[in-house]
Amino acid sequence: MENLNANYSLNNEINQILFFIVDKNLYAQTENLEDNALARIQKCIQITKNEYSHAISLQAECVPDAKRLIAQTQKKLDGLKSLSTIAQAT
Repeated sequence: MENLNANYSLNNEINQILFFIVDKNLYAQTENLEDNALARIQKCIQITKNEYSHAISLQAECVPDAKRLIAQTQKKLDGLKSLSTIAQAT
């Protein structure tokens, strides 16, 4: 029972950190995975990679905000990958 509580607590802690890495829309979009933090992180990574690809295409079209979007998504990906490493290690 204690191990179950520890896993539940760790899952909640990871979800709290995830909330600060991703925007609230992405957090809500993956809410169905809140009981499986690693799967939720992986889904966020997948969605963020798609956002990154979109930002790259905007840069190719010379959209003024493209560099900002690329930087934001890269920062988000870095945070998600770090959180994924922590979640896998536990």
